[in-house]
Amino acid sequence: MTIPGLVDNSDTVLRRAVFYLCGAILFGFFCLGCAGSVPASGLARRQVPAAGSPSMPWCDTQARFELEAPGRRMSCRAVVRRISDQQVRLALLADEGPLLADLTASAEGVVEHASIDELRSVLPALGRLVFQAWGQPGEQRAMEDDRVLAVAGKVQRWYGGDPLMLRRVAGGGADIAIGDYRLVGSGLVAHQAEASGLAFAFRIKLQDIRVTRVLPR
Repeated sequence: MTIPGLVDNSDTVLRRAVFYLCGAILFGFFCLGCAGSVPASGLARRQVPAAGSPSMPWCDTQARFELEAPGRRMSCRAVVRRISDQQVRLALLADEGPLLADLTASAEGVVEHASIDELRSVLPALGRLVFQAWGQPGEQRAMEDDRVLAVAGKVQRWYGGDPLMLRRVAGGGADIAIGDYRLVGSGLVAHQAEASGLAFAFRIKLQDIRVTRVLPR
């Protein structure tokens, strides 16, 4: 129906509405596509990525270890001791007191001090977890968008967030997720590290870190 004195432009209005709607949809897809690749800000790019732990020795005697596997779950007390950048020691104890496992991890591998038979097969993976989370292997770092990729041999260590902290480790074994950073002494320390594979997952949660002594500068 045409009202006298007015031009019937309903088709034009409809075409414009469709045009604007399509434009809005395309713009939305464009924004979604860019969301995952927004580069780091200038300030973030100038940050020096921190290590998984500040360079100081500490010990947590109240940590917890949890293991999940098909048909099996385990939870026990853990003692985590960061001896230096190059050595981290882990002991697992049953809540009733007996020692279940004791190892020292470094870039060279894992030294077993004691272990029950049921845990011996996972000691290399446990050593890798604690060393990657709380040690400091030698690495070469490069900026990639809003993250830092650090390569240490076959291992890729991803730093992200603000401040830039170690968040994920891949290569050389099961993927490792690292997080829950809290201030300890003069730096931030991750209070949780988790390794997950196809048939298992285990994690260590720190509870009460005590700095043992201050390293000389």
